[in-house]
Amino acid sequence: MDGSEETLNIALQLLHSFSQYSGLNVNFEKTHVVWIGALKYSTQSIKARWKLVWGCTQFKLLGLTFDVDLPKMIEQNYNDKLVKLENIIAHWNRRELTPLGRITVVKTLILPMFIHLFVSLPQPREAICKVLNDKVLKFVWQGPSKIKAKVITKDFDEGGLKMVDINAFIKSLKLSWIRKVIQGQNKFTSLAKKLIDFNILCNTGSLYAISAVKNITNAFWIDVLTIYSDFVKSINIDSVDKLVDMPLFFNNCLLINNKYIFWKYWYDDGIRFVKDIIKDSGQILSLQELQAKMNKPVNFLHYEGIKKVLSTYIVSVQNVKLKDYKVHSYPILSTYIKPIILNSCNKLLYNMLKENSEIPTCQTKWNEYFADDSIQWKNVHGQVFKKTNNTYIQWLQTRIIHRILGTNSHLFKMGLSDSKTCTFCKMSEETITHLFWDCNTVKILIKDISDSLKNAKIQIVINSKMFLLGDTNVNDSCFILFMEVKKYIFECKRKEVIPNFQGLKASLKLSLNIYANTTNESNKGIFWKVIVCKRRLELFPFEGGRVIFGQSKKINKT
Repeated sequence: MDGSEETLNIALQLLHSFSQYSGLNVNFEKTHVVWIGALKYSTQSIKARWKLVWGCTQFKLLGLTFDVDLPKMIEQNYNDKLVKLENIIAHWNRRELTPLGRITVVKTLILPMFIHLFVSLPQPREAICKVLNDKVLKFVWQGPSKIKAKVITKDFDEGGLKMVDINAFIKSLKLSWIRKVIQGQNKFTSLAKKLIDFNILCNTGSLYAISAVKNITNAFWIDVLTIYSDFVKSINIDSVDKLVDMPLFFNNCLLINNKYIFWKYWYDDGIRFVKDIIKDSGQILSLQELQAKMNKPVNFLHYEGIKKVLSTYIVSVQNVKLKDYKVHSYPILSTYIKPIILNSCNKLLYNMLKENSEIPTCQTKWNEYFADDSIQWKNVHGQVFKKTNNTYIQWLQTRIIHRILGTNSHLFKMGLSDSKTCTFCKMSEETITHLFWDCNTVKILIKDISDSLKNAKIQIVINSKMFLLGDTNVNDSCFILFMEVKKYIFECKRKEVIPNFQGLKASLKLSLNIYANTTNESNKGIFWKVIVCKRRLELFPFEGGRVIFGQSKKINKT
């Protein structure tokens, strides 16, 4: 339409005629007419047979709010979703959930609400991303963060909680557009290919994306190419295959006089990857061999320049030697583009983007406490999530390992407790190690457990490292027993009740009853046939394994 009355009426008549044949009627009373171009803010109306809504600057289509001023469109859509986010958070804040449960809410209810915006719109302003991230973290922790943001996004066995790294998540969704364009054959992909030469993008390094950005004005594709360039730079060349499949041109690792390399006659003759100028023995081709392969003369300066920078780079790559190179099929895609093209889902991309070298602070502190640098931290962090589904126990052990459990010492420093002395002995400062191991009251309880195990002919020497952090040398049932004991001790601390062996037995019975009704009998270990008391051995019909336990039974003060 050209903005005239005639063309508008023709278009409306066509829609009306179509409705008579298809039965799909246009609700003209709710149809908004939006001026674009020079008249985008105009309130001018055109007389038509049907009643239309004039003077609009926005309309909603496929879940997105469109605005005649495109830059406003991004902020408007995100602000609308942030309002809905507040409502979801307010609803779930009324429930008593652990951070593990709240992370599940983030993954299943909050982030899916934004995915359409992440995929369809250019990157939001940094301020909007910060607001979104801050709101989500505040919801997860119900206040200030207890564990570093870079740590909680890691897997369980790395000390994380599998929290979503929102920034990496957005980037992985943006990168998926490169795969869609390369593999797709439709009108949209053809438009994208007019902006960017995806053939060169797939066969060169990050600097091509940077140079392409200078020639386009589309904000969405500028974001995609910028993210791709950063992604390529983050890839670690840690194997011979990655090294030989690395592109020669537009590669930020191979620069001559601080400028990228691109020799079109090499590229057109198929010399695009490191592999193309490497012999089967792993040595760089000589000038004569390269000329024979290309069947044409090669500029001597070009050859010597690339040979020098490539040789220097190969030496700088640790633990990767070209002599280990074995001939394989010709690479269809470069090292950099393979993770994007060869994976149908974004999980691998996301994992690569969120990867960081941050180490939980707690590991250093526990190493100092035990004077032991050989602790297998992957096993320590991950075993509670492998051996039980009980989120109460999982979160309790996570707080113990990360040293963020609310002991009196910790609460006193925060101004939330009047005293930092132990709830049980009233003598020493109540730290995590004191509460669960050094306190005399707890020592008596652990000694009773140890004696009962010996009476049952189960030989286990319980030490502080095994009890506090867990030990992969003990079976699942023993690990769950220690967790149940720590749960009982912490419940006694919260209720200001002195822990004792009879109270522990009652707590274990309750947990066992829940286990008996919720777990497959075929999932057995060797320990739960022993529920101990001071004088005799009691046998119960169910045995240990992967256990789901409930809350501790209330224990009277003794």
